[in-house]
Amino acid sequence: TCSTSRSGSRPRSRGRRWDFPRCPCLPAILLAAGACGADPPSAPVPVPVATITLFPHTDTIYVGEVIHLTAGALDSSGNEVRDRPVDWSLSDATAVAFAPSPQSAQLEGRHTGTTRVVARIDNVADTAVIGVWTRVAAVLIAPRPASLVIGDTIQFAVTLTDAAGDTLHGRPVE
Repeated sequence: TCSTSRSGSRPRSRGRRWDFPRCPCLPAILLAAGACGADPPSAPVPVPVATITLFPHTDTIYVGEVIHLTAGALDSSGNEVRDRPVDWSLSDATAVAFAPSPQSAQLEGRHTGTTRVVARIDNVADTAVIGVWTRVAAVLIAPRPASLVIGDTIQFAVTLTDAAGDTLHGRPVE
């Protein structure tokens, strides 16, 4: 309510046009309502991301271990781009427990396997490959015992097992 308006003053309609009584508050009211026709102030335009890099890019962890991935974004001039949230995704959610945050992600090994972690800002992405292994609890060598005569050869077989006694496959043995 305007304290300087005349008592009983109301806008009057004249076809498509309205006449408002004289009121010194009216310009402020119209401006606050956006009736002045000016465009509202716009938010700052975010700097475009040219590259994104995940660290570490590859890693191998054991079941139960935790690692942290960080995403670094750069603009076309090589300047760090901050405060842009990263969109995270995984190729295999069974191998790791995944806890993303805006700029990093925590992974905990759950089951033997490999997962690809993708970090994306806008249309720019990078991928890290994380392998998860079960710890070797025992190394079994066969045959046992082995007897050789000079000049003979024998081939040994190596079996790796985990703590539950399950055979582990695909492991290098030297």
